[in-house]
Amino acid sequence: MSVSIKHKFLKKAAWIALAGALFLPGTALAADDGFERSLGNGCGYPAEIKTPKTPAEQHLMSLFSSVSNSPTAQFVLDTSLRRKTAFCFNEALTKPGACGGILAGLSSFFQNRIELNPDRRISEVYRAMTLVHEGRHAQQTERGGFFGGSFEGANIPEWHIIAYEWFQEADARMISIVFAHEMEAQGRPEFMNHVRTERDNLPLVKAFEVELGKSGDMKAAMQEAVLAFRKTGKVAQRYANKVADALDEGELDFDPVQKMNSFPKALWTALGDVGPYGNYMDDEMIEAVYQTFTEKDYKQLMAVRARSGGTKGAACKAPSSTASLTN
Repeated sequence: MSVSIKHKFLKKAAWIALAGALFLPGTALAADDGFERSLGNGCGYPAEIKTPKTPAEQHLMSLFSSVSNSPTAQFVLDTSLRRKTAFCFNEALTKPGACGGILAGLSSFFQNRIELNPDRRISEVYRAMTLVHEGRHAQQTERGGFFGGSFEGANIPEWHIIAYEWFQEADARMISIVFAHEMEAQGRPEFMNHVRTERDNLPLVKAFEVELGKSGDMKAAMQEAVLAFRKTGKVAQRYANKVADALDEGELDFDPVQKMNSFPKALWTALGDVGPYGNYMDDEMIEAVYQTFTEKDYKQLMAVRARSGGTKGAACKAPSSTASLTN
């Protein structure tokens, strides 16, 4: 590990890079209809908009209206509304980023912004799903997730940190599936139809629907969906590399000679709160999350990174389905 700034495990910039970016799958883009492709730049504060005036405000209010009948969406977005988060359309997201992918959305808790890609070819269904996904990331961070918790000197191993970060992406994807499920129950099947066609989310969707159909237990279905993130294969691999890249940019005080610690149970409990459905994080689930990425997995990851010609930037080098939901 390189040594740089000793601050809550990693440099703040490294954590921000992890905080809730969602890549856009090519299937989310409709055919080009020849009209102006971008909605343009602009921000709005939904709680304060009475009469939408700008294009950004009009589209934001339309988005919030489209998710208003979902108890889960309302629960998730309440955090951002309470914090007076700026919801922005950012044209910079229409351009390929550092890894070549195009972002559908980005949650930057420290700047108190949720940004959305203004490309007009993105369907309103997909944009609404992105809004809920990024809103969940903002909620996670407020509760101590990502860079929000200070565990300096806690002696938490790298593989636990990767599992912890991995879990938060899986949780945000699961929340989007629950949102789509609620919309389908209200006669809006297009949201669930959308997630059923996303290859990178298919393991989560299948696990959710199988468990819900078998037991009728929403909490159990949520748990199965989150744990299925590992089955996304290349996507999960890319996430592991993203966290490992960030770890390389910061300083980790893990000493294998000393007692190994884990993240506090209270933090897991805070992150597992799903409002209308209670909390799906119990002791068994916490252990199951840790088992999704073990010390053996970490050693294998580092060996692969070393063989690829160095560790820095390995997340971009890792195999993945180009322009899919990978970060």
